[in-house]
Amino acid sequence: MQTKLRQIKRILNTAALSCCVLLAVASALPTLAETPTFPLSYAARLTQSSGAPVEGPVSSEARFYQTDVGGSPLGRVFSFNDISASQGVLSLNFDLTASEIEAIFGDGSQPVYIELTVGGKTYPRQQFSFV
Repeated sequence: MQTKLRQIKRILNTAALSCCVLLAVASALPTLAETPTFPLSYAARLTQSSGAPVEGPVSSEARFYQTDVGGSPLGRVFSFNDISASQGVLSLNFDLTASEIEAIFGDGSQPVYIELTVGGKTYPRQQFSFV
């Protein structure tokens, strides 16, 4: 009888220890809400086809490419709503995850171009420079 009690006690102790280890590991893992992001800013001056600067709140989409023409976007399409544009100048703030940085910039040895679409007009790609 005492042998069975010792076995049961050992099993319960092992189970309790396993639960503690599992809880410790699970609490150490980042959740999706805690995934770190890295801020990236981009500013542009945009004009309408008449040459007048874009004004007011605008909606914009941004895509990154490895080429100045053609090719497939690197990563996802970034959408921005109600961006303030004053005398054609607007600023976009990206919060990129580590995997998005990898997908867009790779090892940093290749050029990266940004393409903006604002108010239905797609502007020519500009080489993206970072410091």
